[in-house]
Amino acid sequence: MAQEIAAEVRDTGDVITLEPLSAAERRIIHLAIEKEEGVRSESVGEGEERQVEVLPE
Repeated sequence: MAQEIAAEVRDTGDVITLEPLSAAERRIIHLAIEKEEGVRSESVGEGEERQVEVLPE
């Protein structure tokens, strides 16, 4: 999943915001995105509404 999202962000230059995820799920996404070139991730929001954004570098 993270690889497909990273590829889309690299190809389009758009920011992709994922649905709200648990802390453990967000961590998995952040670790996977870290391995991808040309993209980065950030957590946004608060509490149960916290989401991961995948952005071009």
